[in-house]
Amino acid sequence: MSVRVGVARVRALVLSLVSFCVLAGTATGCASGGDDRPRIVVTTNILGDITREIAGDQAGVSVLMKPNADPHSFGLSAVQAAELEQADLVVYNGLGLEENVLRHVEAARASGVATFAAGEAADPLTFHSGDEGGPAEEAGEPDP
Repeated sequence: MSVRVGVARVRALVLSLVSFCVLAGTATGCASGGDDRPRIVVTTNILGDITREIAGDQAGVSVLMKPNADPHSFGLSAVQAAELEQADLVVYNGLGLEENVLRHVEAARASGVATFAAGEAADPLTFHSGDEGGPAEEAGEPDP
């Protein structure tokens, strides 16, 4: 149940941020090229899939990391760093997953880009090693 609440909360927060970006873009008359939708830059492909599902056609979503990229060692190119700082919204994990990207997220935030740390809006699962017990024991399954 807490997972559904967490997803609903993430959905509401992202929709609110997209709405804010749409209103801000309309009020300032900013448009790049022929696409006047808000630009959302997302760090990981999984968050990109979720963001695209939530935003639909109301925003342009671009993802920095390709599938199978290691988020712990991923580094941005100069073009990607510029894209991040020109976004209307940056969505990132927020739980220390993409360490090498965080300074760019902070720089974008400092320059006025809205940011959303998805991990801070969810209830992360606690990790247990095999010796510490965990979900199998809590579910009533026998310990091997």
